[in-house]
Amino acid sequence: MGATKRNTPPTNDLPRIFLALVFVFADPSMLINFGETSAYVTSVLAPWGLAATAPLGTAITFGLKIIGGLMLLFNFHTKTAAWMLIAFSVTATVIYNLNWFGPQGEIHIAIFLKNLAIVGGLLFFTRSYPSYNENKLPPKK
Repeated sequence: MGATKRNTPPTNDLPRIFLALVFVFADPSMLINFGETSAYVTSVLAPWGLAATAPLGTAITFGLKIIGGLMLLFNFHTKTAAWMLIAFSVTATVIYNLNWFGPQGEIHIAIFLKNLAIVGGLLFFTRSYPSYNENKLPPKK
């Protein structure tokens, strides 16, 4: 018996691809200007006493975004990729977008709600979405 083939139309892959592109192509300048990005993260984490963790946190963030986004894009270990991107999204939202009061409160609320919607979409892929690696398994008897 050969590998099983998914019997789903290609349009079922569009939500996965669109979500992956949000992470893969979001803010490439942040990776190019790693020092500036790390300095910004340091300034945000300083009030919490976590400024020393900024370079490591920035590197982990890029790893979660880029690797998780590429895994989701290429449908490889999709569930793991979705959990990686959920971890990134929830952490970034809590750290950066809970300042709802003040001059930029409306922007933070909008970004919070956008991130919440993205997490909701990613949760779909943590369930029963067939990923490439699962299609290689022999069928169960």
